[in-house]
Amino acid sequence: MRWARPRPLAAGPGVSCQAIRRHDPHHLILGDRYGTRAGVPDVVLDAMAPYVDVLSVQTFPSPGARSAERALDLIGRWHERTGLPVLIADTGNWCPTVMNPGRTGSARDQRERGAGYTALAEAFAARPWCLGWHWCSWLENPQRGFGLKGPWDEPYRDLTVAVTETNRRLHALVCG
Repeated sequence: MRWARPRPLAAGPGVSCQAIRRHDPHHLILGDRYGTRAGVPDVVLDAMAPYVDVLSVQTFPSPGARSAERALDLIGRWHERTGLPVLIADTGNWCPTVMNPGRTGSARDQRERGAGYTALAEAFAARPWCLGWHWCSWLENPQRGFGLKGPWDEPYRDLTVAVTETNRRLHALVCG
């Protein structure tokens, strides 16, 4: 078989997108990950929308439904502007632990983290534009400071039981 030189890509916006589509037309393109704390200007949303398949977002709302609702309202506006489905590519909460006893954050303990997971998961699942979510950090470590499991690879049971029950319940609702 004779080797064929690839066609040159058109110059300008979308060069990466063109290259990906040429070699893997079924590849989902997520583009940049935008955060609800910093936000993203409309001009950036408008510029990226033609070149990505999914809007990739991270959000770490403070405790309480009002903070999550504000974040989800903002993400919903981004969805409406771009017409793209949304992947919550990073979200989570944290609390003091044995490794990080001085850590302050969104929860007092692992049980409260579990309640926070449930509230966020239910809020994400209620949005038809939300494809799913990634919970931040599997294993707690000194750099990250939080996870589903402690630094000795033991699950935080008060958290993981809530995560498991919530996921099973929402999976049954969504997938029947």
